[in-house]
Amino acid sequence: MTGTREVPFYDRDGAHWMTLEMGVDERGEPPEAVQLLGPEAGRAVQCEFSREHRPGEDPPWAYVEINRTWRGEPTPGSQEALRRVLDSHDWPSLT
Repeated sequence: MTGTREVPFYDRDGAHWMTLEMGVDERGEPPEAVQLLGPEAGRAVQCEFSREHRPGEDPPWAYVEINRTWRGEPTPGSQEALRRVLDSHDWPSLT
């Protein structure tokens, strides 16, 4: 890395999430992919981002979320808990 540059990060829905200062190479480009780890909603989360070229913008690239992995159990009633129930194939029989 030869320098730094502020780069915007977007979630998978396209909403701006944050802007971080990233190291850039001799061509002035940040890495192709980035993983961020940290707490969110009381749980550990690992987010993976891919660099996307955005000509005409400053900077001419941004990171877009491609994967999010949660660690630990979701808060009961949260969107993550509901998603897990809906994705589950272990629905109880109503008969």
